[in-house]
Amino acid sequence: MIDLYLRLWLYWLFWLFLYSLVAAVLVDMVLVGSIYLIKGAPSLDEQVRRALGSMVLTIFGPLWSMVLIGTQLIVLRRMMQRCFGGKRMILLTCKGDERIWPVGLGDVLSVWRRWVVLIAWMVMIETVLVIGGRSLLGMSVIGGGLDIPTVGIMIVLAVSLSLPLMMIRCRRIRVSKC
Repeated sequence: MIDLYLRLWLYWLFWLFLYSLVAAVLVDMVLVGSIYLIKGAPSLDEQVRRALGSMVLTIFGPLWSMVLIGTQLIVLRRMMQRCFGGKRMILLTCKGDERIWPVGLGDVLSVWRRWVVLIAWMVMIETVLVIGGRSLLGMSVIGGGLDIPTVGIMIVLAVSLSLPLMMIRCRRIRVSKC
């Protein structure tokens, strides 16, 4: 089972990063490009290029965060449709007696909502542990307490812990042989 969880986690990590990055870059370019066109498409001198670059960087962070949540739904659906080392996650109906195939986005939505909430709780617990650990070690918590890489590592760790927990506790997900 550990092999299955590791394969699922690596699959999730790779495809979530790839899909969300591509989607965020495309939406960012469309937004900045439309703002550029609305402003009358001024000539691309140094000041305009710097302003466009600044807008791209400013919009990208929050946009990528929003896109990550949506792409997690797509990746979860894809995880339900693939075999990993001879095993597969199957989605059952609400009564838990029949397998849903093919799996659609609407079918995965309730499982995905539970997973997102579980990840959020795990990240909050990790945040309390990190802040408590830093304060016990005498490190500064305010001002430099939780930077972006630390939060990213906490999210990846939360998913690696929540994926097996979700597969064990959720009645709508079972593991079967391919």
